[in-house]
Amino acid sequence: MTHERESLTATVKVALRMWLFRLQYAFVRRRLAPFRILTSAETVRYVLDRRCSVCRYGDGEMDMITSLHAGYDDSRRSQFQPYDAELARRLEEVLRSGSSDTPAVLVCIPRVWQHPGLLVPKSSLFVRRSVVLNRRAILGALRPGVVYGDAYFTRFYIDFKDKDKAAYVRFCRQIWEGRDVCLIEGAQSRLGVGNDLFANARRVERILCPAVGAFARYDEILASACRADASRLFLLALGQTATVLAYDLAHTGRQAIDIGHIDVEYEWMRMGATEKVALPRKFVNEVEAGRDVADETDAAYLAQIIDRIV
Repeated sequence: MTHERESLTATVKVALRMWLFRLQYAFVRRRLAPFRILTSAETVRYVLDRRCSVCRYGDGEMDMITSLHAGYDDSRRSQFQPYDAELARRLEEVLRSGSSDTPAVLVCIPRVWQHPGLLVPKSSLFVRRSVVLNRRAILGALRPGVVYGDAYFTRFYIDFKDKDKAAYVRFCRQIWEGRDVCLIEGAQSRLGVGNDLFANARRVERILCPAVGAFARYDEILASACRADASRLFLLALGQTATVLAYDLAHTGRQAIDIGHIDVEYEWMRMGATEKVALPRKFVNEVEAGRDVADETDAAYLAQIIDRIV
């Protein structure tokens, strides 16, 4: 009888927490309603029309700002990027800047903060939780009148109910159509390797960076990028570091887009995957088995590498 009573008490506590959670999210969602967040397609069109740089914010960036410092909440600790006070400060600085202050930069936040129903149930719950936990930082940083892009414009497939995204990918590829591209990525990310994602670029170069904890080498990464021709389109896949790097490169006159996850999402789309799975040749941080990746020996890929900061 005691065990049954304890089980019932635990069930009631969970139900109460979920009720409170839903109530908190409903309140925050009403506060988010006035802010203008473009759709993914509108975000791509905005970038195409203005050739602007892009800084993206998701749960990882918000957690870095609010809760990854020691002693706050170990359940939200990242295995990809250790807490760094300077990174947190810079992320908050860029988020508060907005496109009105820096027209050459489009700051992107998740449109699903306002419309979580677009996501599969598990992802929808995750996004609602992230919004509630980070609500003070989100509402404190966003500004009325600023146009925000959709941070999920590169995370278009696995979390969404609608998985018919082939036409959308073709639209995204117009961003680098005929451009000289410099990919700044984790050493095992290998964007575009084994698929045609960047086949329409005129030329592809790569700067390889640490697979985890890239911000510890930030000054070296920024210096390496600045040595590359400023006419390049810089596409960045470095987690939270990419958000700050895109902003700083934009201020040197370069177009830099935080495009992390787009290649993994494209691979999952091509596979018809319905959940996140490891990829044999690429680092996938969000899948435990995806963090153990073999060396790449493809000659074409190796020839594209212009610098290694690892």
